[in-house]
Amino acid sequence: MALVLELADTDLPEMMLIEMQGDLVPDKNFVLKLENEKLAAEIKDEEERKNNPERAGDPPLQLVIDPVSGHEIGQYTVDKNGNPNIIMGNSTIVGVFQDLKKPLTICRKTSEKRQCGTRMDSVCKVEGVIKKKAFFCLRPSIHVPKELIKKRMAPKAKAVRKKK
Repeated sequence: MALVLELADTDLPEMMLIEMQGDLVPDKNFVLKLENEKLAAEIKDEEERKNNPERAGDPPLQLVIDPVSGHEIGQYTVDKNGNPNIIMGNSTIVGVFQDLKKPLTICRKTSEKRQCGTRMDSVCKVEGVIKKKAFFCLRPSIHVPKELIKKRMAPKAKAVRKKK
């Protein structure tokens, strides 16, 4: 099967890839909440299938829990030295920008088909181009917000009279 690539816009946005070492481990309470929501959705679906004769033959709803997908992982910034940073909770990860050897394209598959020779092939729209990546390979360091740091005041100088 061939794919037909088509430019979505004449002016493609340049995007960036983020590469991180290690695992993103979500909070246990967050995962528990997702599991409860999954269970509630499955129970609701089962009740709907029992009460609705049109859905009697439908297969049961099976949800997959992916606690990382689609959720915010942190705040992305670029420091004064031009390095990318990600602040996650009280940890900061510092990375470096790297150029990719070969650019990548971001494509979106459409329902459109196009004749290619004797067969119909799917059309994909090119949505963007990736030429750089932010690479994070160092261990995180503890991040303390500036507003929580108490400034140390120098002791006040005492006026001393000179003896004559």
